[in-house]
Amino acid sequence: MEKQLTMEDKARLWDLFWTIQGTMGIYPQSVKSADGSGYEKRTERMEGWNECMLAFHASYAAVTEYAKKNLTPEQFDKLLEMVQGSCVFLFVNREKKDVKFSVNCNDMFYWGCADCEEMYADDIDKIYDIWKKDGYYGVLAWASLRRGEECDNLLECGPGEGYDADIEIYKRVREELKDTVHETEKNRLAREKWEREKAEEAAEEEQLTEKTGLLNRLLRVFKKRS
Repeated sequence: MEKQLTMEDKARLWDLFWTIQGTMGIYPQSVKSADGSGYEKRTERMEGWNECMLAFHASYAAVTEYAKKNLTPEQFDKLLEMVQGSCVFLFVNREKKDVKFSVNCNDMFYWGCADCEEMYADDIDKIYDIWKKDGYYGVLAWASLRRGEECDNLLECGPGEGYDADIEIYKRVREELKDTVHETEKNRLAREKWEREKAEEAAEEEQLTEKTGLLNRLLRVFKKRS
């Protein structure tokens, strides 16, 4: 059985991580050539390495600063566990030192679509409990209620495609949560806008079909007379 890491274990691993990372460093702007004839500037590869290292440090600083201001240590541990389990995505704006996190919804609402549903600090405990009890498809039920939309792509999977048990979990958890998890105002407005646009597109297509039909009838009449 795999050992569960304590907070002390995690602290030691972070110390080790930073010790190793600190030995990697960045490249100087230029170095003296081996034969002493001049200076060699950084190559494009070295520039890329430096940018990556600096971005890493900026991201780490943004996440830790956000966690100190907005999360309890327990919430931070839960969030990291869900990120490592691919249940939740972490997005970092290094310039603004802003951190957002969202439930992974890739391919569940629409096929071939990178997708996520935004969550907030207040949601972490609830989503973590669902995830530990019912797994990813339980969390997906939470996301569908928050979005105000069914996971159509998941539900369209037929028998024998390997999703029967997952769909049952999704339906059961969605039923259990329907009175406590509701569509956000932001999602409602976005959904209503999308529905209006689809209705307008359908009306335009219907008008085009009518016009095309009328044009075809006129052409047939013209051909008969000519």
